[in-house]
Amino acid sequence: MLDIKIINFKFKTMKKISLVLLLISFTGILAAQGIGLAWSGGGVRGLAHVGVLKALEEADIHISYIAGTSSGALIGAMYAIGYSAEEIEQIMLNQAWLEILDDTIYRKDYYVSQKRWLPYSNINFYFDEKYRLQLPQAFAAGQNLINLLFDFTYRAAATKDFNSFNIPFRCTATNIVTGELKVFQEGNLHEAIRASLSFPTVLKPFAIDDSLYIDGGILSNLPAEVVRAMGADYVIGVKANSYLAKQEELNTMIDVLNQTVNVNMQKHVQSSEKQCDLIIEPDLVEFKLLDFDKKKQIIQIGYNSAQKYIKQIKQHSLKPKFAKLYTPVPYKIRIADINIKGNKHLSSSKIKEYLDLSENEVYSKTEIMKAVEEVYNSKLFESIYP
Repeated sequence: MLDIKIINFKFKTMKKISLVLLLISFTGILAAQGIGLAWSGGGVRGLAHVGVLKALEEADIHISYIAGTSSGALIGAMYAIGYSAEEIEQIMLNQAWLEILDDTIYRKDYYVSQKRWLPYSNINFYFDEKYRLQLPQAFAAGQNLINLLFDFTYRAAATKDFNSFNIPFRCTATNIVTGELKVFQEGNLHEAIRASLSFPTVLKPFAIDDSLYIDGGILSNLPAEVVRAMGADYVIGVKANSYLAKQEELNTMIDVLNQTVNVNMQKHVQSSEKQCDLIIEPDLVEFKLLDFDKKKQIIQIGYNSAQKYIKQIKQHSLKPKFAKLYTPVPYKIRIADINIKGNKHLSSSKIKEYLDLSENEVYSKTEIMKAVEEVYNSKLFESIYP
């Protein structure tokens, strides 16, 4: 396997598309302060945020700012770039999330010469150059996930300033090297979300530029301070975070590790609650981090929880000067750059031949994703994503 860590496309849309996105960003921003949402992580429990959104939309409550962590970052980002609550609900319900977290490449997608060396497990161990056994960083590398996030955020691919979304947005991640909190307010949106989603042991840490990130919830699982700093004068915190397990539930190494992470998260959440004017806490005690078979039930619980506070929230809601405009999805985009890192055995030009995409050429989302999938299936590369 070649030591090629990342192939990262950086692109911009054609001028017509850029103009449309620019006009939308101007009409979607309100000068006045208003309601800000601070959304916690919590794995599948984060789908409660979708239910909260449904209740707010039904009541015609305008949101001026959103900051989210982990699953809260994913839901918040989608709403910020123009998805409706109903659209988000359908997308979340229709995803086979456990399959997405499984980065297995099926036999039919391998070259014939590779099939005899296929691993028989989704979790594989390797030896480094000095023949030392290497354990994986997590159960899932996240290759399928990063491509799915690109699909979700494709409509905002040309917008690097998160203030320019329909609703200004932030998400958090933890720099695992420095131990510092990172608040993403610009860059590639799907990369920022992927970094924020990197829950220890479940998803591999994610590299952006020269930094390595894990779940933002480690240091800020309820980013109320962040949304307050954005300008919100009424902050609603929505808690879908994990609960501490009981002693009889701590039976495995993974249980203990997750509890260790959650103890730290709880400490920071309690501090963040002081920055909230209202806290909505859906009753999600019975749900686990990966209870994906209970998605619809969790969304309904989030909806019911928000309904109790609608009258109170409406008192602080600003009426938008313009009706909410949804970002149009560009049919094709122009690839500006193809960046290759970590290549030791092949030249960059040879790697680009494998990819079969060219800089300064225009492609549809389908064409880009097909090329990415085919190159990753070669197993010559550790990671490739748009």
